[in-house]
Order: sequence, then structure tokens, then C-alpha cells
Amino acid sequence: MKTEQTGDLYLTPYKRGKDKGQELYNYAKQFFKRNNVGEYHLRVSPTIVSAVWFYRKMGMNEIGPEMNGKVIRMRAYRNLLGRTVFLNRAHYWV
Repeated sequence: MKTEQTGDLYLTPYKRGKDKGQELYNYAKQFFKRNNVGEYHLRVSPTIVSAVWFYRKMGMNEIGPEMNGKVIRMRAYRNLLGRTVFLNRAHYWV
């Protein structure tokens, strides 16, 4: 299984609560599907409770805290085959 890392994804504060997170998450899932990504990870700040809740609602599972508790690492699976992608420091969706 090949592992890759992408850049940061953020949702600016004025875009939050307007279904933009859902839109971006759907886009990311389609990207992963097109590129045969079977597992994806992200890091989210535990202080952004709405983001943690959103990722759980999307089916992501917490792996655990990282960086001395500054972030929570989360994971989701599209299928059991393919590559693993880690969304580096995805504290917010863009």
C-alpha cells in the first residue's frame, strides 16, 4: 500500500455553517475515488468542536491525539484497496 501526504485544507470562519464543509468533503471523497485512495487521515484541532463533530458525522473515526494533544488524528476508509492519503493539518475545511 502506498502512502502519500497532501497539503492543508481550511474553511475560513465566514464560510462555516453554510454547507461548504460538506461540499468540500464530497469533493475530496470524489478525488480519492478517482485516484484509488482507500484510506484517508486528517488532523483536526480539538478546540473546533463543530469540525470534530462534522468529521464524526461523515463517518471518520478518531485514532487519537497527536502533537501533545494539540490535534486529533482521524481516519476514514473508502475501500480496503488503494493508497492511503494523509491530509496534513486539516484543522478547518476551505
